[in-house]
Amino acid sequence: MKPFKAPEVKIKFNMNAQKSDVVVVGSGIIGLASAWAAHSKGHQVLVIDKEHHSIGASIRNFGFVTVTGQGQGETWSRAKRTREIWQEIAESAGINILQKGLLVCAQRPEAVSVLKELMATSQGAELTWLDQSDLLREFPESSPELLGAMFSPHEIRVESRLAIEQIKVWLKSKGIHFLQNSFATWTHDGGLTVNGQDRKSTRLNSSHANISYAVFC
Repeated sequence: MKPFKAPEVKIKFNMNAQKSDVVVVGSGIIGLASAWAAHSKGHQVLVIDKEHHSIGASIRNFGFVTVTGQGQGETWSRAKRTREIWQEIAESAGINILQKGLLVCAQRPEAVSVLKELMATSQGAELTWLDQSDLLREFPESSPELLGAMFSPHEIRVESRLAIEQIKVWLKSKGIHFLQNSFATWTHDGGLTVNGQDRKSTRLNSSHANISYAVFC
C-alpha cells in the first residue's frame, strides 16, 4: 500500500459524483480496509477498481485470520486488533465465521518444546495445552500418535470469495462509494485519471471534491 499526499485536485465523473476527499484505488482486502479506516476518521471515500468484482489474491487465500505465532510486540498487537476488527465487521455485515480457534498438533518432542516455549511468552496468556489424552478426548478424530496440541482461541476463518463482496455491500451501506470497471492512473503532475472500459479517459479535475489523499492498494 503506497499513500500519496496530493496537491489539491478536483474530481468529477460522468455520473452523479459524490464528494470525496480520499480515493482508494483497488478493492481487495487492503483497499477495503483502507477505505473503512478513512471513513471511520470522518473522510468521504471513493473506491476505484479495474474489475467488477475481486479476482486477485484477496479471494484466492484461505480466509484465515491468524494471530498466534506472529512476531512479538507491535506485530502481534496489530494481528490481534485485526482479528477483532474482522469479528466486528463480520457480525455487522452478516459474514459467516466458518471456524474459530486454532489447534497446532505436535508429533515430536521437539515440537512440544517449541509450542510450550511460545505459551510461556507474553503471547501465550490465552493459549492452552492439551496432552495426548486430552486431545483424544476433545478431538476423537486425532491421531493417537500425536503427543499433544496447543489450542489458540484467537483465529477465525471466513470464505474469502464471499466475504470480500459482502464487505463491499456493507461499506456501500455506510456511505462509501465505488467506481468499478475503471482504471486509475496517478499522473506525473499529481493528478488522477480514470479510464473506463470504453477507454475514454476522464481527468479528475472538476469541481465536486478536493482529493487530500490517494491510496493505491
